[in-house]
Amino acid sequence: MKVRRSFRVLTGVVAACVLSAGCELVQGLEPATLGVGGGGGAGAAGGTGGSGGDGGTTGSTTTSSTGTSCEPGKAIACYTGAPGTESVGICKPGEQTCKPDGSGYEEACVGEQPPSTELCASPADENCDGRDCVIWAGVWGDENEQLPLDIDTDAEGNVYVLGAFQGAIKLSDPALISAGGWDLFLTKLDASGAVLWSKQFGNAADQNAGQIAVSAAGDIVVAGKLTGAINFGGGVLQGKDVFVARFSTDGTHVWSEAFQVGAPTQVEVATGPDGAVFLWTDFLGTAAFGGPGLSAPSDRNAVLVGLSADTGAFAWQKPFVSTSQSAGKKDTTIRSIDTDSAGNITASGYFLGSKINLGGSDLLEGFPGGGGSFMGRFDSMGGHAWSVGNVFLGEISADPLGAIAAVSVDDPANRGCNSGFVTRYSTVGSKVWEKTIGCPKQGDDVLSISGASDPFGAVDVAVAVESSSIPFTFGQGVLPSIGTVDLALGKFDSKGDHVWSRRFGVPEEVQASPVIAIAPNGDVVMAAQVSGPIDVGTGPLPSLPGAKDLLIARFGQ
Repeated sequence: MKVRRSFRVLTGVVAACVLSAGCELVQGLEPATLGVGGGGGAGAAGGTGGSGGDGGTTGSTTTSSTGTSCEPGKAIACYTGAPGTESVGICKPGEQTCKPDGSGYEEACVGEQPPSTELCASPADENCDGRDCVIWAGVWGDENEQLPLDIDTDAEGNVYVLGAFQGAIKLSDPALISAGGWDLFLTKLDASGAVLWSKQFGNAADQNAGQIAVSAAGDIVVAGKLTGAINFGGGVLQGKDVFVARFSTDGTHVWSEAFQVGAPTQVEVATGPDGAVFLWTDFLGTAAFGGPGLSAPSDRNAVLVGLSADTGAFAWQKPFVSTSQSAGKKDTTIRSIDTDSAGNITASGYFLGSKINLGGSDLLEGFPGGGGSFMGRFDSMGGHAWSVGNVFLGEISADPLGAIAAVSVDDPANRGCNSGFVTRYSTVGSKVWEKTIGCPKQGDDVLSISGASDPFGAVDVAVAVESSSIPFTFGQGVLPSIGTVDLALGKFDSKGDHVWSRRFGVPEEVQASPVIAIAPNGDVVMAAQVSGPIDVGTGPLPSLPGAKDLLIARFGQ
């Protein structure tokens, strides 16, 4: 299951960064520090500051003298929360009382309030880090562009970001340097925001398309469109159109493969509970994944492919073709894919033609200009379970039980502006509820959207919204404009009710689509490309003048 994205100071320290190779800043529980190897919040290697991401309730600062003689009935102060959290936010000390026989103090610290999980729906500071909602945030980059492509988390709450960059990005030491135009980067951060490792893949050509999926065992699978020759660690891949690479949790190369796929528009990837890999792509002409060759002589087809976990060897494939009663063009293009905890696959896309069949009943065209959209569920070998057509969908995300959240951007009422749509579907594909974000009338556009289902059935949504004088809302309260293009983040519960929402911006603008992932405890992690000193709750995070840098931030539930 991919609980993520798929269309994220106590001392108030803020530091400027102007580095020849790049810049980075992470603000968390401890004072923010600049440069590789900074003061990570939880002591993780290579950190640049952090907060103890999931609540910071470890450690003990008890001030009692348990086990020593004392005056019966006398009470002393005690506190078992993490150092630095006492009397911050909701946290407060309690009391331990001397036992009646005077042999020592009772173990219970009565009345104590230690740190707890940060809840963005409440203005209180539950994890006692001195801030509401945001847990940590960082900006990395140089005077060139750094662009997040996808984000995911593992069972321990570690964060993985796949992106593209030009110039240099100093995620860890040494800085990553582009080999030409756009290169890919892959990085891992721990739950407190400390960077553990980063890797670069590229050549003189541009590599700026890809997706990531983290398996249940913590392996990382990266897939995307391939240009030129790339070595992911297992030898040079070249002369092909699509790549898939698998890495262990420490970034070690496991296997990598490339496939001949004619002019893919998009490549999506997901993993099953056993680590199997599922590719979702489309092609013109021919495609070959290791099994029987596929052919689409004149029109574009979509194909779902299964690969083995251990070696990436071909396991099965299932093509999908739209049909038409006329001689008009017949295209099938893909949009998104995800899996649930049982290994069921849900895939979405679009077709041009009269109808398409995913293995059940025909799905008929429904768009005004012809064609329609589709979503289907399949078992781990590609067997059809159900399919539905003509639904609002773009990126999809399945929760552990198989219910689906879909997010999309559209202007169905021709209002002159785009709204964001968040739709929840049941485990059998029927619509449960749908919400509209923004665009009450012309002038307030949702530019892009990313959504993810959390482990408890709620739906988190991140959007880039073009600012205007018109209030923007997730359904409860207005979020005023800040800059030219802002980021907005919000949550709906499993019934579709608004839980919380926030809006962030800079005098310049957020340049790129945000992507989000959900940690196992329900925390929200977001990445985006930003310009200017954006403040997501830690205080302004600076970047170089005119730069387009990488923001990664973690928020509470």
